[in-house]
Amino acid sequence: MAREKAKIAFYQIDSCGYYAWREQEPAFGELEDILNQLQHWGAGKQLAETKTYEVEEGATELPTYLFDLSGGADDWLLTTWNETESSSGQTASVLGTSSVGNPQVTMRDIPEGGIPGFATYFWIIPSLSLLATVRFQHRLAGKKSMQQYIESYLATCSDHVVYTAPDQDTDVPIVGYQATPGAPTRHLTPRFATSACRIPSKIDNIRRRIGEIRKVIKKTTLDLNRPEELSQWQALMRTMKISEQGPRPDEVKVRYEVNTPTTEQDLDRMIEQWQQDHSRRRWDDYGFVFRKQSEPIWLSDSIAKGEFELDIARDNIEVVNAESLLRELRRRRDAICSLLG
Repeated sequence: MAREKAKIAFYQIDSCGYYAWREQEPAFGELEDILNQLQHWGAGKQLAETKTYEVEEGATELPTYLFDLSGGADDWLLTTWNETESSSGQTASVLGTSSVGNPQVTMRDIPEGGIPGFATYFWIIPSLSLLATVRFQHRLAGKKSMQQYIESYLATCSDHVVYTAPDQDTDVPIVGYQATPGAPTRHLTPRFATSACRIPSKIDNIRRRIGEIRKVIKKTTLDLNRPEELSQWQALMRTMKISEQGPRPDEVKVRYEVNTPTTEQDLDRMIEQWQQDHSRRRWDDYGFVFRKQSEPIWLSDSIAKGEFELDIARDNIEVVNAESLLRELRRRRDAICSLLG
């Protein structure tokens, strides 16, 4: 056992289950039921068999696998394995001290059947509809991939899926979903979505000082595969007198600054937009610079997040032992949940 720093951030689980058109509550598919199903579904499977979605060529996301699911009753620890890029059975690394134009790249063989990647950890509390990302040595929490993984599991693998006879033109012959075996088959939409838990006092502080705001900063990510966002980016490039050079990236990060007063209605719209965007892309944010201050206060500062020292064991240099991590999260539950305010 060793004490390691863990960065923890809380998210509200807004949707989980199978939804009829325009309905806000699921017809069935409660969170704890889905976790029990996922645990049973993964038992005895090879890791390579736990992939719930295929990645299209050119996509920015890579496959995710079910590494472990522990716990039950009041809380669970979900560990996923996030695949990373490889080339011809090898992974590449570049020496950071090598020079631009003459970098030194080393290749390392991947064992037969190996899946290069990294582990990510999610503490789930169904009774509170809460999910917390738990990060150790890695920068990425893997939440976006985990959300896609669970939603794809709901769509194609859970006990609620109703299959039909295979068709020549159909990869996954799904006809609908049912609450229990023998129940009517219904055409529903599987959903799993989260949003960042906010500390109300920090948002309230911005509201109280809204008359002091002198500058608003927006950071956003433009998806250049979407025509309207591509047009926006091209217009910015023309304004800056910059021509496109080399291959076009899939995404670009943009930062705007506007010296302007802000109304409460403006702030409400910004918060709503931030909630939608930041849950998918951590870069996206709004910042406010107040009179007599130079540093902005960001909406992301209101996220319920913090750093804790946890006494954990590791199965190896990459993977934290799930039993030890869940035990520590339970032991420190009151202190960790105090982040929620």
